[in-house]
Amino acid sequence: MNKHILALALLSAMVLNASAQTDGVAIDYSGSPVREPKAIMQLNSTVQGFIIPRMTAAQRVAIAPPASAEGMTVYQTDAPEGYYFWDGAVWIQLANATGGTGYIQNQSTAVQTATFWINSVGRVGNGSAGAPSLSFDGSSTAGIFRPADDVVAVSTASNERMRIDATGNVGIGSNSPGEKLTVNGAVKVGTTSNTNSGTIRWNSTSNDFEGYDGTKWNSLSGMAERTWLYTKDN
Repeated sequence: MNKHILALALLSAMVLNASAQTDGVAIDYSGSPVREPKAIMQLNSTVQGFIIPRMTAAQRVAIAPPASAEGMTVYQTDAPEGYYFWDGAVWIQLANATGGTGYIQNQSTAVQTATFWINSVGRVGNGSAGAPSLSFDGSSTAGIFRPADDVVAVSTASNERMRIDATGNVGIGSNSPGEKLTVNGAVKVGTTSNTNSGTIRWNSTSNDFEGYDGTKWNSLSGMAERTWLYTKDN
């Protein structure tokens, strides 16, 4: 009963310090009250802020709000700290303007561990080879990151494996590709029956590299020509 009396007293005090209209309530501590008629509630102050409910991640998850509670907002005090709102299905952390941690988390997970975040203008973080900004569940050291301006790279096991530079050159095992494709290491070519001009293949029957010129397959090593000349001379 005492709780009900206290709540009634607080409500009465609010009414006494608020300018109320039929379409909303304004509480003013600024000395220059301005009422926005489209707002159901308005707080005016130049020396004070507004605090929403503060709690830990476990406490937030324990709320387990129904779908009808979409829009519910709380402030999480432990990592990753920040504002969270309920979208009717999951809790979502609000990203900040400087590209802070804006995680998306499943309701059943109490603590977020993802390294992926989106800032206020829809961009992801730069990341690194060891902690790519776009990684995978269970494999946080494999993914895509931005090592420099206008450069995209792919890493696995915390090591950069492939890079596309600002001119469109691709490097595999090389972070400074000088051509459209630069490979630092051996290249294995397989066989194919496709007849596209410019195609290179390995012919496992003749054990020879071949290139298709738009009409026929030609030996790239000269093995076929040398074999034919040897047979003719004998």
